[in-house]
Amino acid sequence: MSMKMQNKMMTMGDLPRIVKTEKNESENLNTALRTLRYNGLWDPSCDEAIKALKYAFKKSKIQMCDLLVHEGVKLKMKDVLDFIGTGVSLATVKNVIDHLKATGKWDPSSKDAQKAIEYAKIEQETQTVSLLRAAGVSERQTRWIYVVATLFIIVMICLHIIYTRIFYGYNETRLI
Repeated sequence: MSMKMQNKMMTMGDLPRIVKTEKNESENLNTALRTLRYNGLWDPSCDEAIKALKYAFKKSKIQMCDLLVHEGVKLKMKDVLDFIGTGVSLATVKNVIDHLKATGKWDPSSKDAQKAIEYAKIEQETQTVSLLRAAGVSERQTRWIYVVATLFIIVMICLHIIYTRIFYGYNETRLI
């Protein structure tokens, strides 16, 4: 890290920029993290730290991912959606799922996991769908009660229309 950067006051907002500009050199990121900790600015739950981790995953900067995870930065289930349909490699999606499993945040029955598999189907990413299924995400089944209820309502409306035409004539069809 240059002397100019060390003299400048580091902020959490600098993390994503450091991850973007460095060529998988975790030394500069490590120095930045030490500076933030020393100045009392380090917050692993900050949006900027999570943004830096997402970018490190997307660009397959594994050393930086490991360093940020070691420092306490954690992704959430909803963050899985950010990796589907963006053109990242299958290995990256697998690394994100492994990270979520390791941190205890992986929940294959959550709405976010359901959205992820549906989105992967829309994007026609068959390998990602297979990976999500292997990780325990099951596809949402149609709830038959909603189908039956909808059909019942349609039949009742049709019967009402037929009833009003029979008893009130064809010209005076009214809904009661």
